[in-house]
Amino acid sequence: MAKDNIVQCDTCQAEFKIELQTKQHPAKLTETYFACSSCGGHYTAYVVDPYITQQQKELKRLDERYKKKKAALSAYTERKKQEVRS
Repeated sequence: MAKDNIVQCDTCQAEFKIELQTKQHPAKLTETYFACSSCGGHYTAYVVDPYITQQQKELKRLDERYKKKKAALSAYTERKKQEVRS
């Protein structure tokens, strides 16, 4: 079961659950943030632009490719171990 992300506001000390929101800014920036439900205190989680988004997609693609190659190499190694044992 997932644990709720409960945090305490630095401004008013109220506890609240993090609910991520996004906001578009000039220069094609996207900010992901959460706000205190009591006083509206603003907390930026991260900011991305199109270049960062593209690079994240590329890293994900490369990671998936790496995992496939690693699995194939492990299978190959296991086959060779079996040949040696036979």
